[in-house]
Amino acid sequence: MRNEFTGTGLLTSLAFKRERIKLPIWLAVITTLVTSVGVAMNDLMPTQEEVMNQIVARAESPAIRLFDIPAAGISVESAMLMRSSILIGIIIVLVSMYTIIRHTRQNEETGRTEMINSTAVGKYANLTTGLIITVIFNILVGMAIAAAMLLNDFQMEGALLTGFAFAGMGIAFAGITSIAVQLSQTSSGAAGMVTITFGVFFLISSIGDVLGEFNRNTFAVESHWLAWLSPWGWFGQVYAFHDNNWWVLWLFCLLFFTTVLIAFYLIGKRDVGMGLFPAKKGPAFASKMLLSPIGLIWRLQRRLVFSWLIVMFIFGMVIGGIGNEIRDMISGLNNNQLLEMFGGNPNVVSSILASFVAFLATFVAVYYVLTLLRLRHDEADGYMEGVLATAVSRVRLFMSQVICASLGLGAILFFLALGAGITAKVSTGDYMFLTMIETTFYQAPAILAIGGFTILMIGIVPKGAIAVSIAAVLFSLISGPMFGTMLGLPDSIQNISPFTHLTVDQSGDLDWNPALGLVLIAIIFSAVGILRFRRRNLTF
Repeated sequence: MRNEFTGTGLLTSLAFKRERIKLPIWLAVITTLVTSVGVAMNDLMPTQEEVMNQIVARAESPAIRLFDIPAAGISVESAMLMRSSILIGIIIVLVSMYTIIRHTRQNEETGRTEMINSTAVGKYANLTTGLIITVIFNILVGMAIAAAMLLNDFQMEGALLTGFAFAGMGIAFAGITSIAVQLSQTSSGAAGMVTITFGVFFLISSIGDVLGEFNRNTFAVESHWLAWLSPWGWFGQVYAFHDNNWWVLWLFCLLFFTTVLIAFYLIGKRDVGMGLFPAKKGPAFASKMLLSPIGLIWRLQRRLVFSWLIVMFIFGMVIGGIGNEIRDMISGLNNNQLLEMFGGNPNVVSSILASFVAFLATFVAVYYVLTLLRLRHDEADGYMEGVLATAVSRVRLFMSQVICASLGLGAILFFLALGAGITAKVSTGDYMFLTMIETTFYQAPAILAIGGFTILMIGIVPKGAIAVSIAAVLFSLISGPMFGTMLGLPDSIQNISPFTHLTVDQSGDLDWNPALGLVLIAIIFSAVGILRFRRRNLTF
């Protein structure tokens, strides 16, 4: 006789073996990142006065509070968390999400679950295995973060609380993912649901912080109550190294257990391989558009494109909406300060908004790479073989994927700029749409270069293309101008990122020569990758 958890131990042992390389690498990456940021912060702000100036400047700006967690007193530790939490948090959430998906929905898609369930395995065993692996990983991440902070001589209680808060957020999103894999019939659909959920939570938290107030007596930002509606907002409310609110960790636990109970309940409401939101049956007669590879690829990618498009449009609207706040902020500066900070640029508000929009536009590189890697997934899963058995050539199929991905990239960047332009006009009364368009599309050459590298990897090292390409896009974001300077990375490392070469001077003028160079690199990489793909065997 078996219960619903029978076989969990054996499956967990197998899962540890599958994850013996991936998760330790991510653990090492996060630990190295935290250690590097700690060292860089100590070097950048050697005196208490510099620490205070940095924190006050960032905490008093509603625009910067959009991306920072709330300030929590005057300390290097607080400054570090304000600037780096978003990057560390995104990595932890993504790793937790994909670990759960890999051991649940992906196993169902590949038929592994059906084979496993033919043995003495309970119906909750697969999900429980994924949760055990993910929870243990997050606990180790939390301990590693705390250890990395202690190595930088940070205060012990705050370091431990920070580590457990990051772990709590990863565990909470593991619970949210466990529901998504019950709702969606595909791995990509589940990943899209969790990504959108994280984006909404981040947006709610950011609005709560922007609407909050900076208290000059405590040097802490008192967030609006909206921040409490988001797990990302809870992370900021622990006020590590200041109030040290340990009780907030219970909220992560409560969310995790609630979502897991819901997920277990939903497992009994569906069949293996199916989702509660099943894929819709197509019409009786297919559209003529599906007779072409570009029509088929668009049909498969359109949900991902629309998801990114909506999220970026909303983020753009939020950024544009704080234009009036920025105008109020700079109104207190005298002419000398304006000249020193902005080089005499007469359009300071639009320049600041454009810099925030450009920062968001760099993350669209993740969409572009994931969309191109769909080719590699189709090749490994055998779907591509069926398409190539028709009159479609390899080059035509590859080019169709590149064209669809590039059109999606252009649409996402356009709607990001449109959202920012609309609310900036409402907020400030100034027309900034063209500035936003120019800024967002200025990031496109760097994104295309990263995409070209992905195409090259698919052509020459198909089995390692996914891992190498994802590592490349993350490295480009981390070592780029937004985070590379903060981490204190040497120029030789920062120059590897294509985003580093897209420069804007203080007057707001863009240098298009490096952009043309990046486009040329993208074309060369893509051509070599496609030609190599045309000549090699399909690899499963």
